[in-house]
Amino acid sequence: MGPEDRVLAALSSGTRLRILLLCADGRGRCTREMARAIGISEAAVSQHLRVLRQAGLVLGTRTGNRVRYSPRPEGLRPLRRLLERLEASFRPGQGRSGRERRGGGPGSGRVGGRSAGAPRSPRRVVRNRRRAAGR
Repeated sequence: MGPEDRVLAALSSGTRLRILLLCADGRGRCTREMARAIGISEAAVSQHLRVLRQAGLVLGTRTGNRVRYSPRPEGLRPLRRLLERLEASFRPGQGRSGRERRGGGPGSGRVGGRSAGAPRSPRRVVRNRRRAAGR
């Protein structure tokens, strides 16, 4: 599992996302404060924080007998790089989707890589007949 996968997995939970947003208030939060704000147990918050820590999204700082959690902005770098790669692939002329490559884009008058009025390949016709017959 790469760093992008860990960040995406950590952010896939709505509860973890809410915890990360609570931590981002600038003063850091302890598990008790987060548990009260979200309405779940401290143990559940701790488990979610473990996932966020492993993904590199939060940092715990001990203050007395409590640990205050704050976000690590650099933890979002793998996700940012992934999104930049995706965005670049959607730009015109760079890495087009398979549908556009085959010529089946909207308004092209093409269906599945062939013209709308063009006959289907014999293999496809036979395969479709077999499927319809239940073989």
